[in-house]
Formats: sequence, C-alpha cells, structure tokens
Amino acid sequence: MNAASVRTILIGALMGVAAAFSPGGVFVLLLGAGTCAALGRWAAPEDRAFLVRLFLVAFLLRVGASVCFDALSWRIEGRPPTRWAAPHVWDLGMSDRSRAFLRLGDSDYNSERGYSLAYYAAGNRAFTVLQRITRYGDHAYLHVIGWFYYTFGFSPFSVKWLNGWFGALHVIALFYLAQACFQSRIARCAAGLAACFPTLVVWSASNLKDPLLYLLVALLLLLFARLRAGPRLRHRIACGCAFGAVFRAAQGFGREEWNLAVAG
Repeated sequence: MNAASVRTILIGALMGVAAAFSPGGVFVLLLGAGTCAALGRWAAPEDRAFLVRLFLVAFLLRVGASVCFDALSWRIEGRPPTRWAAPHVWDLGMSDRSRAFLRLGDSDYNSERGYSLAYYAAGNRAFTVLQRITRYGDHAYLHVIGWFYYTFGFSPFSVKWLNGWFGALHVIALFYLAQACFQSRIARCAAGLAACFPTLVVWSASNLKDPLLYLLVALLLLLFARLRAGPRLRHRIACGCAFGAVFRAAQGFGREEWNLAVAG
C-alpha cells in the first residue's frame, strides 16, 4: 500500500470520526441504533437476529461507502465541502462537489438546493437562494436535506448518512414485502441482495432522492399486501390509513402520471 492510499484511508477515517461526533452524525447513528432496538423487540422471533444483522450490514455499508467517497472527493477536488459565508446576492457561500467524480451531479446540486431551503426557512431572501429553491425539479428529498441543514447546520458529510438510513430501511421493507408474497427463504435472499447491490449502495451514500422514493414504494406495496390479507376490519382500516399517508408522501416525488401509475 503506497503513501497516497494510506493518506486517503486516514482522511476517510478522520472525516468519519468528525461526522460521527457532529450533532447530525450523532442523530443518524441514534436513528440506526433505535431501528436495531425496534427490530430486536418487535420482529418475529425467528427473524429477529437476521433482521438486526441485515440492517446493520446495510446501514454500515452505506455509511462506510459515504465516508470513502467523501475522502476520495477531497483528494480529487483538493478540498472538502466548504462553507465560507451566508448566502448573499449571487454568492451561495458554500461548495459541495463531493460526488462530482462519480458523475452524480444531482447529489451535489441537491445539497446546494437543500442548503438554500434551510436559509430560506431562516429568513434569508438572497437572489441565489430564491433562484435555487424555485428551479425545476422540486421533490420531497430536497426538504429532508433542508430540514437537516436547518436543524444541525452545514453537515455535508452526515446528511448522506441519513440517506444511508433510508436505504437500509428499504432493505427491511423489501424483506417483509417478499415474505408477504412468497416465503421467508426468498425474502432473506431478496433482502440480502438489496443490502449489497452496488447501485443501491452508491445512491444511498449520496444526496439522491431514489432511496427514499424506493422505500415509500416498497411500503406502499407491503401495505397493500397486508390490506388484502387482513381478516379483521380494524386491521384493514389501519392498513388503509397508513397506505393513504405513505401515498401522500410519495406524491412529493413524481408527476401526476407517476402517481396514477403507483395508485393503479
């Protein structure tokens, strides 16, 4: 291993430690720990240990990939994501090109727009802020990034960990969906494949809307399967209300034809 590789690994480790002890990083790690505790308490006894391990593998794999990508982008771009001032006229006051080397320009663009939403919520009406929040391509994940930046400050590393949490939850939802439609062995294979599938890992380690969108779609299909299988009226009403709430949340990601297709 050459000196450059060692330096990259050390930078990644330091960035991971820094993000872990930031308020946003601590929040996401607590979310992960709480999810493991919930699975360990409420999952079926025969699936409990598997689901806890599955979630941990999926979540830590995505967090680790995000840290590695941040370290590589620092080396390639020559600087980490940086904030130097509050938005003013044309100057947004920040730069986040942490996924440009992967040709995931939407990730960096979404980070800028979420940052602008946070400042808009704080009362900043600079032209550059208004320009970014009114551009074409608005979707619900931008508001998730904006909320994260508004709550925890400029957190370009740990905000991607939140997307890793969404991606790991998507894996758990796929397990229950496959179990409802087939059997536990197929469900375990499907969830294990989704946990390690390279494209899903890369998207979940970036500021992209896909992990949250796929999680909502998986929940819709799962709730529909539970709605059809439930023998009791109370069960059907609960699943129907949950389906309506998730469908309403999913509307923040697509156009009318996409929403009609999901409803169908």
